[in-house]
Amino acid sequence: MNATLNILKTPSQADPGFRFMAVKALVIYLLVAAFIALFFAFSGPVGSSSSALFTPPKAFAAMNGMAAGSEGARAYTQSEERYIIRAVSGNPDNLIKLDGHGVRVVLDEPEMVRADLPSVLWQYRTERCVLDVYFKSKSRNADNAPVVYYETRARNENDKISREECLADFMPHSYGPRMVSVSTFYKSYIR
Repeated sequence: MNATLNILKTPSQADPGFRFMAVKALVIYLLVAAFIALFFAFSGPVGSSSSALFTPPKAFAAMNGMAAGSEGARAYTQSEERYIIRAVSGNPDNLIKLDGHGVRVVLDEPEMVRADLPSVLWQYRTERCVLDVYFKSKSRNADNAPVVYYETRARNENDKISREECLADFMPHSYGPRMVSVSTFYKSYIR
């Protein structure tokens, strides 16, 4: 009779190991919830990019600590330049977190500079679009001045171009994402 009642193999509190199964299920549920929470904590709000957490490198902080109008700012290292370029290409709004020197790293020299102090405008142009970067500066030299505002527009009024597409036209392509070959990881073992 006992065998016919236990056909479904349903766990019972009287069965040995029942408590262990409940604890095991609870631990699995907690681990899954923790992974989901970590995922959302690092991904940020919906629609945002992980590059929204961009903070300019130490060279930027060193330059901002210098007196206004001083010309001897420390140059960025190549890795700092790559970091800035990738951050701006990932999220164009990171352009606002830079100063003039950082903008030159990302976009090179402007085609046109207009100084109506305290505003300085740097304009960049391609065949498809125009990018205007505005600084607030006490002098015509905006290398140490922070970016206050930027805007993009299509050169032809019939064209529609997003700010991401426009900014991508100005970005150097040599610092973009690259594929790594599998042999790169095994080179130390190959003889």
